Amino acid sequence: MMVEIKIPFVKTKLEEFPHVPSPDNPLEFFRSLHLQVSTCFPVSSLGFDSAQLRKLGADPDSNLNEIHFYFKEETPPTFFNDLLDNKKTNFELVFDTKEVNLTFIIGFNSSYETDSNGPIINLRCPRSSKKQILETFIEPKKTGIIKVLSQNSNMPNSGPTNQQRIQQLEDKSKDDFFYKSISGGILIIFFLIIILVLWTRNRRRAN
Repeated sequence: MMVEIKIPFVKTKLEEFPHVPSPDNPLEFFRSLHLQVSTCFPVSSLGFDSAQLRKLGADPDSNLNEIHFYFKEETPPTFFNDLLDNKKTNFELVFDTKEVNLTFIIGFNSSYETDSNGPIINLRCPRSSKKQILETFIEPKKTGIIKVLSQNSNMPNSGPTNQQRIQQLEDKSKDDFFYKSISGGILIIFFLIIILVLWTRNRRRAN
């Protein structure tokens, strides 16, 4: 039975690594994106047995902290540019558990299990920290099994951005200065006319 996993997350930080050795072949390299994420998705929702996770030292109720994507340099996934876009922060990771090789790994020195024909997805829990890291390996011949959907286009318009607000304030300041300058000039001309009229009357009386 196929179980579709949907992990909504907010990208809080991104690091790109151009050459990461393959776990299966040290002479083969991956390009990698390491994302620090904010999500309410507990690791137990991946389908691992909660009791087994606790026995191995992991907290099944804790949420994912990081998501790492690995892919071949010459075949970046379609969502690659979306992840690099600083304006896009809301995403959803989608895959079916029966179509991937989902493995739980404690520490950094464990071997990868590749007994499945699907792309590798590892839940890695380093012993030295409380991080919960999801590692996903995108294979060019199996595209579409692991999807990352940008949610920003579906979000309601929350108003102008900070840069737009700054531009609006600058434009308003320029307009205010322009109108104040005109108003000030009109007042000066008005007072000059009054002074000229009074001076003319006084001069006539003097004559």
